[in-house]
Amino acid sequence: MLCVNNLTKTYNNKIVAIKNLSFSLSKNKILGLVGPNGSGKTTTINSILGTIKCNSGSILYEDYKNDSLEFKQKVGYIPDDLILPESLTGREYIKFVLSIYSIKKSDKLEKLIRLYNMQDFLDILIKEYSHGMKKKIQIITAFSLDSELIIVDEPFRGLDVESMIITKQLFRGFTELGSILLCSHDLHLIEELSDEVIMLY
Repeated sequence: MLCVNNLTKTYNNKIVAIKNLSFSLSKNKILGLVGPNGSGKTTTINSILGTIKCNSGSILYEDYKNDSLEFKQKVGYIPDDLILPESLTGREYIKFVLSIYSIKKSDKLEKLIRLYNMQDFLDILIKEYSHGMKKKIQIITAFSLDSELIIVDEPFRGLDVESMIITKQLFRGFTELGSILLCSHDLHLIEELSDEVIMLY
């Protein structure tokens, strides 16, 4: 279970990004985090991932703090931004990320590649990819890990209709094994996929 307790983050001691935010995400569930731009969704994600430090509060997955190696090995992340090493091919990028998680072989990888019809594009440089292809590579890589929790930020931006349907099915299937924190400004999408919803203002 992911537990976020009384999280508060201010910037320059003036701008309050999040204040006393608490929630929990149980195993085998999708928790939707929704809110308009500036409501604190990205700050919440970055706080959980440990890329920024909060002023107060705690973040635990099971008994592991979010700055521990055990936490990072259990958590996968699909960002909204398409920040990818464009000098690598898709295959090289996947191999690189899996190596960070000490995964030599993923039984899920080939199935995901075929599912998203990316087998003919893996040896092309990422800089040649369309927006949708970059998003597919991010999704394929994240779900090839042995993560128990995956944090997803605006996952459908740039995907075609077929890929959106596949991704929704993938999310639902993953909850048999783990949990998803799904962040979006799209309330309809959040309501469709989530077991519970948190609204930030």
